[in-house]
Amino acid sequence: LAKYENQVAEKTAEVAKTAEQAQKSADENGKVASRLSGNAQDKKAAKRARKSASTAERDAKRARKAESNLSTLQKNIESLKSKIADDEKKLSQMQ
Repeated sequence: LAKYENQVAEKTAEVAKTAEQAQKSADENGKVASRLSGNAQDKKAAKRARKSASTAERDAKRARKAESNLSTLQKNIESLKSKIADDEKKLSQMQ
């Protein structure tokens, strides 16, 4: 339980970091896409836009995964607390 609780701060920081990075990537992707819309035939701009879009997609996926990991960790902590409480209740009934 202590091990899990110690990981919460780390996972929370990771969620914040990945969410911030995903937002930056999405903003950058928007900028690159707007530059491309001005000249749709520019191959270099198209390549930059494609790369920016894939980076934004990858960062968003990382952010979702970090959030999922934190959620799972919190569920595990609650489950473990519940099991500990049940075990303590059983132990007190035995005495």
